[in-house]
Amino acid sequence: MLTPLLDVVLPVFAVAGVGFWYAGYKPFPVGAVTDLIIHVTAACLVFESLALADPFPLSAARAPASAALLILGGIIAGLVAHRVVPQLRVLPRGAVVLPAAFMNAGNLGLPLMKLAYGEPGLETQMLFFVTFAALQYSVGIALVRGKGGLQEVFRLPLVYAAVLGLVFNQTEWSLPTALSVPVHLLAETVIPLMLLSLGARVRTLVGGTAGRAAVGQIAMIAVLRMGVGLLMGLGVNLLLGNEGLVAKVTLLTASLPPAVMNFALVEKYGGDDPAGAAVVSGAIAAGTILAVVVLPVLLSVVG
Repeated sequence: MLTPLLDVVLPVFAVAGVGFWYAGYKPFPVGAVTDLIIHVTAACLVFESLALADPFPLSAARAPASAALLILGGIIAGLVAHRVVPQLRVLPRGAVVLPAAFMNAGNLGLPLMKLAYGEPGLETQMLFFVTFAALQYSVGIALVRGKGGLQEVFRLPLVYAAVLGLVFNQTEWSLPTALSVPVHLLAETVIPLMLLSLGARVRTLVGGTAGRAAVGQIAMIAVLRMGVGLLMGLGVNLLLGNEGLVAKVTLLTASLPPAVMNFALVEKYGGDDPAGAAVVSGAIAAGTILAVVVLPVLLSVVG
């Protein structure tokens, strides 16, 4: 199990490492790249991911309900931590709440569940992923942006891309090749661009007092996401009476590290101070490293 997991995780660090290295030699336009991701390429990825997936059984409400409860619990935990922990209180609210609530259910969760449970696991995780995506690009943005956040949500193409993707999924429509190819090409750039930007932002943590102070903040957020998340997964399973595959996927998903998109949203909407985005990028990296150790152990226990 460890080797396949490393096959998923190591490319993440390789691409982020290139961004880290490049930012040491030339200015990296993190803001411009983040704008491109949020306004263009992420919309293509969301649409393509939903439209090309096997039709979702909309009657299977237990998985989306579990996902929504995990997010709600993460938001509450993040808000409480931001309010009561002095080291976290100095950060923008979104820099704590988003990584606490939104885990890497997509580019880590999907291959992990397929690896562990085959096609049934992948299909179940896709329902989690759709729920996370819908809430991250709506509630998540509103939490980071604060005032005016809800209006901003409805100005984003990716929100409408998600709705359109679900329509295509349920009707099994398809785009003509002249449109599907450019959509696919743009969608393929999202993860590399986010990882390059993440690596460049991590560079700002290296050295200095701010970097040393951020280590504690990063550790707290990573533990909040994965440690508290695991407890939430147990609670959600008990509350909803989840059994079998849904219970296993709920528990594993609850323990995943923060999603990379959290960095892009905090970078874009978290204010002028880059400290929040830098800490989020560090928490994503730390959580992903921790996942290499935690997930194989958890899989062996969950079965």
